[in-house]
Amino acid sequence: MEGKPLAFDPAKLAELREAKGWSQQALAERVGVGRTTVVAWEAGRAEPKGGSLLALAEALEVPPENLYLR
Repeated sequence: MEGKPLAFDPAKLAELREAKGWSQQALAERVGVGRTTVVAWEAGRAEPKGGSLLALAEALEVPPENLYLR
């Protein structure tokens, strides 16, 4: 039996960012992307992949799987 694929959780990203007291711009600078990219991630219009996902997790000090719905 295969589990369902993980789904990125935009609300979790916003929650983790806000817990750090960071603006979307501040997170974008830490991850190396533009602010509009962070806005798209948090709005659920785009999903971080590969290196961006890893950079997000590192900046937020969480395992990458913490950015997905449980």
